[in-house]
Amino acid sequence: MPTKKDNKLDLQESISIKEYFNQRLTDLEEKIQTIFDLNKIASDKTETRIDSRLSVLNGFREQANEFVTKTEFTTCMKEVNANIKSLELNRATLEGKASQKALTVTTIIAFLGLLVGCVGLISKIPF
Repeated sequence: MPTKKDNKLDLQESISIKEYFNQRLTDLEEKIQTIFDLNKIASDKTETRIDSRLSVLNGFREQANEFVTKTEFTTCMKEVNANIKSLELNRATLEGKASQKALTVTTIIAFLGLLVGCVGLISKIPF
């Protein structure tokens, strides 16, 4: 059983209800302030990340303006293909001219060879 002496100790160690509630309110205010501070930090970090993502997306938007449309690409490719065919025809023409030139030179050399051979044969025949 508690004695009077125990009750006096309890009264000395105990605090008033007002002090208790004041302490609890102070603790809650500190916790709430901590939560607000942490939310502010989280919001700032989120804002920074969103800004960086949006700047990357803006870069993509700027690049999208530089892309070629399908119709422009098709038109340009038609011109490029036409130019390639023209170059192929020119190359074939030049190769044909080179072949004709080689044939002409070979024919002239062969004719000269025949002429020299005939002259040689005629000069060896006694008259």
